[in-house]
Amino acid sequence: MALFHEDEKWLNKKIQEFNSKSGFSLRYSSAREKLIFPQDLFISFFKPLFQSITDSIKSEIKSNSDIKKLDYIFLIGGFNENKDLQEHIKSELEFTGAKFIIPNKAGLSVVMGATRFGLNPNTISTRKQTKSYATEITEVVTPSKPHTGKSIIKIRDIPHCQNVCDVFVHANQMVGCDEVFTRSYVPTSQDQKAIEISIFSSYMQTMSYTTDPGVQFIGELYVNIPNVGAPVNENRIDIEVCALHVKSGKEIRHSYDFALDEAESLRRNRLRQEKNKPPMVQLCLMMDCTGSMGSWIKESKEKIISLTGLLASSYVGLELNASFIGYRDITDSNRFEVVPFTTDMGYLASKINEAVPTGGGDTPEDITGAFLQVNNLSWKPTHTKLVVHVGDAPCHGKKYHNCVDSYPDGDPSGLVPEKLLQKLSSKSIDYYFIKITSQTDKMIEIFRKSYDSPQKKIVVHDLGSDVSKLLPSLVNFVQTSITRFTN
Repeated sequence: MALFHEDEKWLNKKIQEFNSKSGFSLRYSSAREKLIFPQDLFISFFKPLFQSITDSIKSEIKSNSDIKKLDYIFLIGGFNENKDLQEHIKSELEFTGAKFIIPNKAGLSVVMGATRFGLNPNTISTRKQTKSYATEITEVVTPSKPHTGKSIIKIRDIPHCQNVCDVFVHANQMVGCDEVFTRSYVPTSQDQKAIEISIFSSYMQTMSYTTDPGVQFIGELYVNIPNVGAPVNENRIDIEVCALHVKSGKEIRHSYDFALDEAESLRRNRLRQEKNKPPMVQLCLMMDCTGSMGSWIKESKEKIISLTGLLASSYVGLELNASFIGYRDITDSNRFEVVPFTTDMGYLASKINEAVPTGGGDTPEDITGAFLQVNNLSWKPTHTKLVVHVGDAPCHGKKYHNCVDSYPDGDPSGLVPEKLLQKLSSKSIDYYFIKITSQTDKMIEIFRKSYDSPQKKIVVHDLGSDVSKLLPSLVNFVQTSITRFTN
């Protein structure tokens, strides 16, 4: 036998030294190759734990006036079957005068109770909640709720405070197993596409803001408006959430497993915070600037300034970067109008105003060259990205149309519009087309074959000659791309 690279003689010597100092009679059995502990030595290992249990009970009795006088002390759980622990508790708490009740096979009773509850949850009608639970809301600032010291934002010119807790269950509250708590929430704007309901918990009875220390993110429920629909989780767990769309009467149900460790809770919260950052958008307006497009250029110049304000009502803190690519025909001297991305919509409007509607010989225009200009812009991977193409004529190449074409084989430099579109798609840039005439139909169908995928397709709005619908279309396109990028 070898222990610590020493022989049995060395081990027995160490045991004798220990026994002489401690007064115990520890010995080693060479036949069984085991250390033999006397009972009093073995129990001494657990005495600090035993003492901490009774010290905790004494402290609670001293500080809590409701339990000054105890009639009974119940010992439950598997560890309480230990006879030495029982004797220690009886000795230490004898002063209470309470009667000690120790169930037979307490560990088995716990297992049986858990099994009964699993088979029939109605066995327990109410439970005392260890945590508080709340949804995160954006609340209107009022004299009674000034939210002093918090960052205030404006939605439709009304001051609001974000990250407010709407508590629906408080810690230590008795809650029925099937009890329902109802809350009603209103979207922040009429054209809002979805509501995200985030749920938080805390061991504190009072929850004020989700950013406070001790408040933990649990999960979220994403509700489309008005098309509500999502998979149902039938597992019986702590809380089942049901969201009802009042106007349509449709509902969505979901369940949350709140048995999270701190690391998982922090991970989910990081994802939520990343997703809930104010949107950053890059919008490129790509427009035919030949003679027939004067009214569209004028409408773009007049309405582009309004775009940021309209989007800000739905997206607090939105950062909109917009650019303009105007194109004419291959032989025109002023072939392109290029305005790089800018957050200054006034500046962008002034540059669009400089785009004179002129040029264009045959019917097709230099759309292929415009795609190249769009690809050369400084696109950022962190932003929602989209191109809105406004044009009343197709690109060069007879396969794209049935018009007279000075370049029937396509772009004379060898550029292919489909390949440039594929580059846009690879950069996660959404492509929207505003249709003005049917002359572009064949071109768009060919474009679809190279651009469309199950995740992303070309979106076409047929506006005809109605220039007043340009701004609503731009708002809709940006909202659609933000939702797609966030999801």
